[in-house]
Amino acid sequence: MVNIITDSTSDLGVEIIAEFGLVVVPLLITIGGHVYRDGLDIGQEELFSLVEKYGELPKTAAPSVGEFTQAFDRSGDSVFVGISSKLSATIQNAQLAAKLLPVGKVRVIDSLNLSSGVGSRFKDHCSTDHAPQQWETTAIAGRYHGCLRR
Repeated sequence: MVNIITDSTSDLGVEIIAEFGLVVVPLLITIGGHVYRDGLDIGQEELFSLVEKYGELPKTAAPSVGEFTQAFDRSGDSVFVGISSKLSATIQNAQLAAKLLPVGKVRVIDSLNLSSGVGSRFKDHCSTDHAPQQWETTAIAGRYHGCLRR
């Protein structure tokens, strides 16, 4: 089985996360002096309310290497698709975590996208007859990179 992991910026709905058995690693959001785990401690509606309340835009932080190591340390191989490395340290931290595990256990893919761009590419990637967890990591990476070239 292949574990498919993404970060919370993919904005995939709970239905898709459940349907495909995805693992979502949350980014941290800071607003009004409080820190929240995206999608766990705070949702989009509450975040928009806090932006209005505090009159400031939120700041985000990439998940830590430790958080990625924990997400990647599962039975089977894993593929991680995350927010663009040009916009966040998320990919770099995922790559560092992957290096702490056996070679080939985790494949890290830089989506080169932001937010729903990651999610829409993932949806394109999953629109096949087979559940993505049944594919091999190289097939998933190939399909995802194929979506990026469109």
